[in-house]
Amino acid sequence: MKNYKDSSRNLKDLFKGKVCEVQLTALRNDNDALGYFGRTSVYVRNGRQAFEENKYSSCLVRFNFKSYGDFIPATHFLTRDSSKVWRGSLLSEKKYILLGEFLEENNDIPTIKQLNKFYDPGNMPQVYFFNSLNDYYDVDFLSGIAKSSMPISQLVRFDKEMQIGKTKAFIFRDRKDMDKISKISIENRLIPIVMEPLSSFD
Repeated sequence: MKNYKDSSRNLKDLFKGKVCEVQLTALRNDNDALGYFGRTSVYVRNGRQAFEENKYSSCLVRFNFKSYGDFIPATHFLTRDSSKVWRGSLLSEKKYILLGEFLEENNDIPTIKQLNKFYDPGNMPQVYFFNSLNDYYDVDFLSGIAKSSMPISQLVRFDKEMQIGKTKAFIFRDRKDMDKISKISIENRLIPIVMEPLSSFD
């Protein structure tokens, strides 16, 4: 007899950290939705942001390490712009970086918890936060906030040794800085995916 929990575990190992386009089919609650990647059912956290009743709805998602219930892989909404990923393909965590613009007007360096109010790609333990291209910080869920001295050319590069499921994420105060890092990522064979702020926190 087929063990569905083992199958679910195998799916999570296959998908975790990867990005793809999913078709949304129904709302699950006030914030989340259900959908499909190919023939695989997926749970989309914050999927309501892209769902439109009686219309074809899709969005880019990032697969989490967890599942919804025993069988359905959990994903997290990234953006309604799916132009960076071929439909039906999975984008490896070694092939992209996540970018976002900080939306609060204060001078404090935000924590991971504060950033997750605006962006929730799932399992984001570490983020690089840019006050400017000359002033940026390593924001870690466990160790806190530390000014980074690593050259940008090393932060934004193709990393063959990156741990499976881990993703590079960069948050910026200035949209112009985000655009510059986007160009650098392309030069380094990484696809820049600009996350869409969660509407529930507008």
